[in-house]
Amino acid sequence: MENTEKKDTGYHLYGMHPVLEAVLSGRQIEKVLLKQGLEGQQFRQLLTELDSRGIPFQFVPAERLARFRGGRNQGVVAYLPQIDYMPLEEMVERAFQNPHRFLSFSTE
Repeated sequence: MENTEKKDTGYHLYGMHPVLEAVLSGRQIEKVLLKQGLEGQQFRQLLTELDSRGIPFQFVPAERLARFRGGRNQGVVAYLPQIDYMPLEEMVERAFQNPHRFLSFSTE
């Protein structure tokens, strides 16, 4: 099985500032890996924002983060969803705004 953490597939954000900006802007984030032992004001702000928005985060050893971009990540890696999610109500509203689009639902 291929280790997807070793390649940059475009579904990750790296670094304290880019991840914090993404969180503050409301970008969808699946989870965030944080290097054990991180400190500082920006780190505390990121942690507060992650917690208040219910974004899962995990403290991991530096060795695990070294797999991402050869370790050039400032100890912060965010996993981004591979597809955009939206509430059902918003999806239905958008479908009615453009009646020429086909909309299909599945409960499975």
